[in-house]
Amino acid sequence: MNKRGPRRVLNAGSGRLHGGLDGKDWTEVRFDIDPRGAPDLFGSLSDMRGLIDDGIFDVLWSSHGIEPLHAHVVAPAFREFTRVLKADGFALVTCPDIGAIARFLTREGLEAVACNSPTGPIRPLDMLYGHAPWMAAGRACMTHNAGLTAERLGRVATEAGFAEMRVIEGSTLDLWAALLMPRARLVEIAAPFGGTEVADCSWRPRSQAAKHLIPRSVSIRHSPAIVERPSRALLASARWIGGIQLLSEDLAAGASAW
Repeated sequence: MNKRGPRRVLNAGSGRLHGGLDGKDWTEVRFDIDPRGAPDLFGSLSDMRGLIDDGIFDVLWSSHGIEPLHAHVVAPAFREFTRVLKADGFALVTCPDIGAIARFLTREGLEAVACNSPTGPIRPLDMLYGHAPWMAAGRACMTHNAGLTAERLGRVATEAGFAEMRVIEGSTLDLWAALLMPRARLVEIAAPFGGTEVADCSWRPRSQAAKHLIPRSVSIRHSPAIVERPSRALLASARWIGGIQLLSEDLAAGASAW
């Protein structure tokens, strides 16, 4: 990445920035579909043309900005991510893990509390359809319309043009993905996240924060690693490879319902 002057980060419908991207070294541009947050740019992640030029951002940060999209525009949104990023840029994306949610609700029930957030308890019902307090407040744009598994996230991202990626299962029924553009360098990507295994964590991690990052099973798929949690662990927990690395037995089997 270019080290001369502040680097540009696109905050793609995520509220506040990840702690590793917040500071004097970064210039933030806020993009959102909800004007109530007073974003710099207003529109849909699935089509940012006319608002954002090609290849102008070093980093794209998307925290729970994917699931409000309808399923048929998830792939176009990821293509927009690669379009607006520089050739040596990267995206850091987190979203609900539909597979983990399904397992939890089957075991505990649809209304069991899965984790706690600054806005209150989070249940599978909230993860699948949208956080109830936001819905009650009339924020229909926060309704959840799409679901991702690690397999689908990896496939959509690589088909969109990301050259390298790593996906891990988070500790609160979510997914974390680091998506690299073709000329991205891991050493430069990792630098901002030094010492941030649980950077500015506002959701409760497991008591052993790194334990869930250890692969249980690895599958490599050939192709051309809250709300703020483990970026450093994501970048450092395993080898970076050209392809998708899945971390659970069922996902490695390759089936995706979404």
